[in-house]
Amino acid sequence: MMRRFAAHWAPLLVQWRWQVVAFWVVAIALAASSLGGLERLTKEDDGARTSSSAHAHELMRAKFAADALTELGLVYEGPVTPAYRASVAEALRKVPGVALVRPVALAGHPGLALDRAALTAGMDDHTAQETSRRLMAALAAVPAPPGVKAHLMGRPVLIQELSDLNASEVKRVERFSLLLSFIVLVVVFGSLAAALLPVAMGLAGITLTLGVVVALGGAVPVSALTRLVTSVIAIAVGIDYALFVVSRYREERASGRDATDAITRTLAHAGGTITLSALVMGCSVLALLIPDFSGARAIAGCVTIVLGVSLLTTFSLLPALLILADRWVASEQAQRHERARQAGTWSSLARWVLGHHKQVLVGTAALLGLLIIQLGHMRLWEPGPTLLPTSLSSRQGYDVLAKAGLGGEIDSLFVVVQQPPGDRTLAPATLEAMAGLRARLKADPRIARVDSILDLVADDAGHRDRFFAQLDDPFGRMLLMPRLTSALKHDAEGTFTIMRVIPRQGLASPFLRDLVIDIQHRQLMAPPGVQLFLGGNAARRVDFTTALYSQMPLMGGLVVGSIYLLLLVYFRSLLLPLKAVVMNAVPVMGACGVLVLVFQDGWGAGLLGLDGPPGAVMAMTPIVLFCLVFGLSMDYEVLILSRVREAHLAGCNDDEAIRMGMSSTGGIITGAAAIMLSVFAPNLASALVNAKELGLGLSTAVLIDATAIRLLLVPAFMKAMGSWNWYFPGRSR
Repeated sequence: MMRRFAAHWAPLLVQWRWQVVAFWVVAIALAASSLGGLERLTKEDDGARTSSSAHAHELMRAKFAADALTELGLVYEGPVTPAYRASVAEALRKVPGVALVRPVALAGHPGLALDRAALTAGMDDHTAQETSRRLMAALAAVPAPPGVKAHLMGRPVLIQELSDLNASEVKRVERFSLLLSFIVLVVVFGSLAAALLPVAMGLAGITLTLGVVVALGGAVPVSALTRLVTSVIAIAVGIDYALFVVSRYREERASGRDATDAITRTLAHAGGTITLSALVMGCSVLALLIPDFSGARAIAGCVTIVLGVSLLTTFSLLPALLILADRWVASEQAQRHERARQAGTWSSLARWVLGHHKQVLVGTAALLGLLIIQLGHMRLWEPGPTLLPTSLSSRQGYDVLAKAGLGGEIDSLFVVVQQPPGDRTLAPATLEAMAGLRARLKADPRIARVDSILDLVADDAGHRDRFFAQLDDPFGRMLLMPRLTSALKHDAEGTFTIMRVIPRQGLASPFLRDLVIDIQHRQLMAPPGVQLFLGGNAARRVDFTTALYSQMPLMGGLVVGSIYLLLLVYFRSLLLPLKAVVMNAVPVMGACGVLVLVFQDGWGAGLLGLDGPPGAVMAMTPIVLFCLVFGLSMDYEVLILSRVREAHLAGCNDDEAIRMGMSSTGGIITGAAAIMLSVFAPNLASALVNAKELGLGLSTAVLIDATAIRLLLVPAFMKAMGSWNWYFPGRSR
């Protein structure tokens, strides 16, 4: 099929090459002009929408016009004066969208003060970011007394600063990645013209992809992680596909074919490999549609757009550019370089591996096993404020609170108490149940305090009796009513109140996860009819991680099953597709093992510019690595097996087919891996922890895949299997 397509398509490209290039230049220019609208699409993941924490947030918004996701903190360092504090509070209240600003009592912490503010409940992320910018400007406009620093912090500020910093970091990384890729391509091809084409394709890919995302409006929300993943994958895939095409074209020209024939054969062979690779990666990333999370689905949508754009440009723009630049890309010097590249080293390596295949299998598997066993103690968490560098004011404010043991004052936990219709939340039985929950929570050394309506009632029975007596007395109710009205909400669904739980450690601590799980499974005990829902950012993250990984068996089954079937149809072999999916999982597990060693255990964390290890791996990272690396690494697998299959079908014996496949693809794979590293590795120098983590994971996976897997394990395994590699029912071995 691909050969028939190439035979019809290639002559048209040769004839209409200028028009094709002109069309894509206009499309790229239009996409580039629209990128200013990308910021308005910013939206962080809304968590597990059917979880207990999500229901708690819905109740808080509906019943109390409160939103834990838009809560802010204002931390004062130094000898703050009441006048300055009042001036700041007044300036913040004037900002549209600010619901309240009130002080928080901090006993025993001289030189430290805290105000709590809240934005309008239900405010979307983009509006919250804009409001955060206006709040920071209002804060900066109030002159501070000597020695006093004020830090604004909270989820809206975190998202705003993360988005702003991510935008600048991504652009910087993109420029550095393209430069490094160009240098690698010059070494691989020995030609400036041949090196420029893949770089141009990578740049076109990211521009067109983001242009499509903007054109789709809010259909694809763009979080900081989504923007980062889209950037690195668009550049990597664009350059990778172009590398395969340019290499095959130069190989065909070096064999004496003219430009038209070379383009035809290139599209027929490399085009088939690229199409299969895109389908495999598409199957991998579409698994991200299974979890009901906007962030995961946005990544799947953006990467799918990347694949579509890359295929369109690879089959149209790139061949047209190759024809126009033929005199430089396929010069006599370039052809000599291509012939020299295919000889020598890779053929010798193949012979050595085939001659020592048992030792290679055992030794390589043992080394990779040392990394994979680290997964046994992997801890998943989101570091929150410590995603940001210490140079930012919000991070400094968090560090000040954490150092004082007040890290949980911002982004605290909430328990929403729901009493059935007709029952009073202030009924003695209900108050006793709430008192029991509060006592259990306060007994936990990880919890600093618990604030609730029970603070109106002293713990001893005599004070409780006097409190109930006040409720029965009209004058007593008049005194209590303002406080009770704000703490209780009555409607047809029942009566609601909120308990605020303040942990000693903030969101940056992975041990907060254990506290949330303990509260969810052990502490939330209530009498019949009373419902308790735990909310807050930490609870959302625990529910998010639990729901995400509960879908992992289905996601893994879909990815492995669909890829196996694709390869089964393409290679007509039962064993090779099975080997491919198993070996594709190894780089992912090895990379996750490295992340555990660095970001959780702290090995080499200082070399990455981290103040200390976050103590956990971000929850989305292993999932994203699995889906992306599974697809990306299949490029190398398909490339090698395609060449081995060509040699096998041409009549070569198994050893000779493996050797020829490795010698013809070893240089391409090494070059492709070097390019991938040049795209992923610059993220290690990013100021953002999530970029460092993703960069290290992708770089490690590519390094393992292109060396230990493709150049060692694949040929060694195929040697061990012999003629069984090509077994298929109905075909003799």
